[in-house]
This record gives sequence, structure tokens and C-alpha cells, in this order.
Amino acid sequence: MLKEYSLEETLAIVHEAEEAGLVHWGQCLCCKCCCEMLHPVTVSGRFDLVEPSRFLAVVDEEVCTGCQDCIEKCPYNAIEMRKVSGSKKLKASIINENCKGCGVCIVGCKQRALRYEIVRPPEYFDDLVPVGIPTRTDDPSARWGHYDLK
Repeated sequence: MLKEYSLEETLAIVHEAEEAGLVHWGQCLCCKCCCEMLHPVTVSGRFDLVEPSRFLAVVDEEVCTGCQDCIEKCPYNAIEMRKVSGSKKLKASIINENCKGCGVCIVGCKQRALRYEIVRPPEYFDDLVPVGIPTRTDDPSARWGHYDLK
């Protein structure tokens, strides 16, 4: 039997999923260990198959303690530890090409050293068209993105 959830119940479920490190993927929340879409991408290291969001994670080096929790959380291998000028500790650093803007690292950072920055305009997704499939450029509903796997 289906149950209707209140807004508060729904937000609590989403918050719990975020705390567990699940990735927002369309209408569902996925884990990298068994999701039919996310698991093959992470196992094969084919992060280029995932279209990034409009966001990019950014590290506040002053706040980062070098705990490396974000590295464990990130499903896209988009974080590495680097030596930072003026600090004896290694600090988290975002590998921009790998970051998909999923936010898992941000939610998982106890020090709140990570945040989002908008790096792509809203029109970013409008400019993506399927490869090899003719579309009418005047019909936005016919546009979507995926990669040419040559």
C-alpha cells in the first residue's frame, strides 16, 4: 500500500539519504555500490559519462582540517589532498574535471569547509543535444545531454 508523505517527512528522508552519502540522481538517491547507473560509472572510472550539474564544490582551506572524510564520500574521485602554502597539513582540493556537483562531500563535511559555487548558467543544459539524433532547436523539450562515445 502506498503512503503519502508530508513535506516534513519527505525532507527528513532526503536529509537522511544525504547524510548516508547517497547521490541525487534525477528522481532518486543512489549509492555508488549498487545503483544500476552510478555503480558502473564508478567501477569503470568513466566519470566522463556523467553530465555535471551547474555547481562545483569549493574548499575553504582555512577551515579544512585535512580529515579526508570528503575523499571517502566523493563518488567521482574529485577530491585529493594537497600541500597548502602556510600549513603543515594536507588540505582537500577539488579536481574540477571530475566534480559533478552532486554535493555529497559538502553534506559530509563536519567542519563545513566545503561549499557550492555556481559555475554553469541555467542555459547550460539547453545547449546540450543528443548525439546523432536530429532535434529541432526551437523545441526545448527535444533537447537533452549525453556523451558521444567515440
